[in-house]
Amino acid sequence: MVLDQSIPAVEGIKVEALNAGSRHLRDGLPRPSPVRETRLCDLTRFELQSHLNELAKKYSKSVVQRARTWLKAAIEEAIDQDFLLKNPARKLEMPVTRKSCKRYLSSEEVRKLLMTLEGRDRLIARMLIVCALRPGELFALRWRNVQEGRLKIEEAMYQG
Repeated sequence: MVLDQSIPAVEGIKVEALNAGSRHLRDGLPRPSPVRETRLCDLTRFELQSHLNELAKKYSKSVVQRARTWLKAAIEEAIDQDFLLKNPARKLEMPVTRKSCKRYLSSEEVRKLLMTLEGRDRLIARMLIVCALRPGELFALRWRNVQEGRLKIEEAMYQG
């Protein structure tokens, strides 16, 4: 028997888990959203696939793939806790996603960029470019991360 529970009320499964479990998709279930507003026991494969299709219009393949994985895992957890009998996310198909941005700065563009910056901003830009750091990785760096002339990336910061 399937319990008559709403998604936020299901113990052990948070909306964030169904919200792709990713900081990149924190707003992946807009309000109102068919998936957010549907009771867990009433979720259908069609609604979940439609949700993934909508995400695919805005996000890259890796982000949508992560959303699909987390959706399937979160609903599988509901099955393990006897809230559901079957997983409507089991056969979700990976939708076609937007093309990745292939734009890179040329060496001349990088040089011009660095010449226009001063002080801390220039240092930040150089570290992002030379070390290929993401902004969240750069701003999470601590002195303990500098080891024998190397940077050890242990964490990343993000807004949220």
